[in-house]
Amino acid sequence: MDESGVLHWEVECLRCSVFPGSNPMNQISDIWATLAENSPEEIRFQPQQQTATAEGGWENGHLRLDIRPNQLDWKIQPNLQDSSNSLPSIGSYDECRDAFVQRMLKWLKTECPATKRVAYGAILLLPRSSLVEAYETLDKLLPSVSLTSVDTTDFSYRINRTRPTSSEIEGLRINRISNWTALEIINARVQLPKNAPASVPVEVQSTVPICRLELDINTDALYSEEFEKQQIEAIFGELVLAGSEIASKGDIP
Repeated sequence: MDESGVLHWEVECLRCSVFPGSNPMNQISDIWATLAENSPEEIRFQPQQQTATAEGGWENGHLRLDIRPNQLDWKIQPNLQDSSNSLPSIGSYDECRDAFVQRMLKWLKTECPATKRVAYGAILLLPRSSLVEAYETLDKLLPSVSLTSVDTTDFSYRINRTRPTSSEIEGLRINRISNWTALEIINARVQLPKNAPASVPVEVQSTVPICRLELDINTDALYSEEFEKQQIEAIFGELVLAGSEIASKGDIP
């Protein structure tokens, strides 16, 4: 947190998932064109697993579409070939979220296949000056645990705080799953000669202590009715708000 108490999360990944009753893997090129401005750089099919993946550029990051039986995932991620950033990040959470959500809401309202579930996911990184500070930050965000000991290591905390929807859909509940960890990202360089031995020296260039938050905010699987287009748009907006609330306020009921 800065002096104002604001958390400046960075985005490793944002995701929108829907769960259609069929598998539209053979239409992956057409589905890609409904959201992306450019053609995919690569499309891969795995017929035995009934999956398909399309990938291409997205502003300052990378867009990926995964289709598998009964699930379709849109993801934005860092460009792995860009080594200029010490974090695997595509930018600040507020800016990346708003741009992603704007595009996804339009797609959900006009192009989304019929679905009974929808999900919003995010992987967020918060750089700290040390692992001690990372644990201190998590201690403030997680009131149900204590992380004040200097000997704390290998911490991971996962919880689902369910809530009824704030929409008018009767019987629908929202799963608010968050997974909190503290770790160090190691940036290293490895040079492999032609006849490289089994073990080669690794040059560590930098380490970045971080808090890592993984969010999976989704509609409950027990709900059995297909959503209307307008309902999907409203529900996805509710999921995004729930995820942003957790990122700013921590683990709250």
